[in-house]
Amino acid sequence: MPDSVKLLEMRHISKAFPGVKALDDVHFDLAAGEVHVLMGENGAGKSTLMKILSGFYTCDEGEILIEGERAQYHTPLGAIKHGVAMIYQELNPVPHMTIAENVFLGKEPKRTKFGLVDGKKMNSETASLLTAFDIAYMSPSALMKSLSVAETQMIEIIKAYSLNAKILIMDEPTSALSEHEVNKLFEIIGMLKQKGVGIVYISHKMDEIWRCADSITVFRDGKHVGTRKTEETSIPEIIRLMVGRDLKQQIEKEDIPIGEVVLSVENLSDETRRFQNVSFQLYRGEILGIAGLMGADRSEVVETIFGIRRKKTGVIKINGKPVSVKKPVDAMRRGIALVGEDRKLMGLNLKGSVRFNVSLCVLEQFAKLGVVNNNKEITAMDNSISTLRVLILKKEGIEYETIQAIRTSARIHKYARQHGH
Repeated sequence: MPDSVKLLEMRHISKAFPGVKALDDVHFDLAAGEVHVLMGENGAGKSTLMKILSGFYTCDEGEILIEGERAQYHTPLGAIKHGVAMIYQELNPVPHMTIAENVFLGKEPKRTKFGLVDGKKMNSETASLLTAFDIAYMSPSALMKSLSVAETQMIEIIKAYSLNAKILIMDEPTSALSEHEVNKLFEIIGMLKQKGVGIVYISHKMDEIWRCADSITVFRDGKHVGTRKTEETSIPEIIRLMVGRDLKQQIEKEDIPIGEVVLSVENLSDETRRFQNVSFQLYRGEILGIAGLMGADRSEVVETIFGIRRKKTGVIKINGKPVSVKKPVDAMRRGIALVGEDRKLMGLNLKGSVRFNVSLCVLEQFAKLGVVNNNKEITAMDNSISTLRVLILKKEGIEYETIQAIRTSARIHKYARQHGH
């Protein structure tokens, strides 16, 4: 790695939102051919800094230098023109366009001087990219809305890769990827390093970081607290920088006695035959993992159990009794809750309030004569927040997973009360 080359310098960067100072006089450097991991707890300022670098936000103070020259831009397009591309953790595909149209969005190859898009060339180049990423089974003409979250994430990575950026930002790029896909991503990262591309990698996964990082920078409470070369540091030191103290105790898996079978699935197949003859048992107190590569239909199995997909054959038993689950409300009435793969699409009403989302699936317990009792809603939400130990719940910036977990908790608690558990 050519240490002498400073591809990127971010100096004295500050950014404030109403009531919150997200970044306070921070700095960050990146060399050509370097993978620089950015770490910190949630709210530490990592994503805010990268959104400034990618043109999504504008900093209140500070400056950005790319290859020694001051770079001034205020939009993602401006960042791309300066050689900066970002793979956002928050996926934003255009669902009714094809894979090829998404990959080449804004940079479509033209067939004539009159601006007609060369669809054949676009599909051909997309097919080559899909092959390079070992996902050639996808068709360039497939609509984005037909893809899973993991597949969508791979397309977002390909899209950023196709920009030939000098600086590539990866914000939690492996959050929905299988081990095989992660390995392929690291091969691509190695190839990009050889080409001199600087990569900013945001992750909480320690095993990944030690596989790919050359340097690690830690943020805490919007401030830069330290930068270390990977070979000169350790996991305990990085954790200490993140939390501000030494962790004396490690959390170990609790030994829970396993009880009787609470869910039995026998020879389950869905209506479209995407999967066939799936059988398993889930015991009380057990965590059962369902593993498989992308496209193995793991999500489709649980969606069928929950009633999102129609069952073709098979038997679902709860506490030993066969049940009919034709739609999600049937599953919920039997004490089954689902935290979906895509939080935005399947889990939440993004225009609704936190309170509305938390209570949405159990509104009947707060209503009388069709009128919702807001005080009961608030009390139930506060109880779920307390149970899940969510210490701070802001109206703005709350994570999708937090709302989903609270709502799922409320649904499960309701079922437990009804059945005396």
